[in-house]
Amino acid sequence: MTQFYADRFLERVSGMVLVDCSHPDRSCRTADVARMRSLALRLRLLAPIRGARLLLHVPAGSPESRDRSVRKAAGELLMTTRSLRTLASEMAGLGNSLREAARERPRLGRKPLVVLTQGRHRPESWDDSYAMQENLAALSDSSDWRVTDAAGHFIHQDQPERVVDAIRRVVESSRSAAGWVP
Repeated sequence: MTQFYADRFLERVSGMVLVDCSHPDRSCRTADVARMRSLALRLRLLAPIRGARLLLHVPAGSPESRDRSVRKAAGELLMTTRSLRTLASEMAGLGNSLREAARERPRLGRKPLVVLTQGRHRPESWDDSYAMQENLAALSDSSDWRVTDAAGHFIHQDQPERVVDAIRRVVESSRSAAGWVP
């Protein structure tokens, strides 16, 4: 996880962009952890079965963000056995990763940080995620939290220009002697 890396190697970090990332406190929520474990188990069991692709929906960005043929190709790629196994592994380890990140919260000081949060298609279980996303901005004294209203979880696909802009701002800010300008 990015935050874990920043905590361990802060001297190597000039700034950070978090794109709709999970908040470490999610590890304390047994319902979220149980849901992730359940999904991981289903993915692991169903990944090799060709018909499983009909039972599982893996989103490939917001429908409006790209041409239908591109969405179809992305969905097919995400539904390969290898992709599903990788996703299962990620889901299975997410609870442990979040617990580790919760113990090791980095403090970036004045290093620039941009937190991008999806603005639509939020799962009901994430009702309080806006507060958690805003809380992530507290990792730095020089931060900017932005809700991307026209994007779902795949902000990098739905609104790639927002991610590129955030990265540019962090790079420029980290190079500037004047410091962060949100």
